Amino acid sequence: ARREHPRVTSFRSYAAKKAEYQKLVNEDMPANVRRIEFAKSYGDLSENSEYQYAKDEQRALLQKQSVMQEELERVKPGEFRNVSTDEVVPGVSVVLAAPDGSESTYHVLGEWDNDVELGIISSKTRLALNMMGRKVGDSVERPNADGTSGTAVIKAIGPLPEAVREWMAPPSEGDAK
Repeated sequence: ARREHPRVTSFRSYAAKKAEYQKLVNEDMPANVRRIEFAKSYGDLSENSEYQYAKDEQRALLQKQSVMQEELERVKPGEFRNVSTDEVVPGVSVVLAAPDGSESTYHVLGEWDNDVELGIISSKTRLALNMMGRKVGDSVERPNADGTSGTAVIKAIGPLPEAVREWMAPPSEGDAK
């Protein structure tokens, strides 16, 4: 049986999700309310497609708000410091060796973390889930881009490199996109 890990993500991804939530609440939802009010001014609501569309959009936005709010309450930002490298857990780097001898390094982070160029994968990806709790020398199933899967062996488990630590930091106020 697999151990349950606390739901965690990097400060960077948490900040991005929080910003997305703020935009939803402070911009998207008020804009939708204005569209509903404007559409009401057209009169007969039963034949008013703008009104129907705006009400459908409102239901979708409220659903999204509720899901995001719950996620932000359950998933906590973390720094992945002092993580044991005895087995694969969120916050470690893993070197996988394929049968042909080629090696790939993955940095397993939290639920919302992902950066293909840096090799950062979310703890919720199939590969990360297949590796969780495994140790050096264990074989794991590695999904391929084409939907098939192969096996690879965990060659090493180590701490996260500095480049990944820098990536994980929350954006400072000055760099807001």
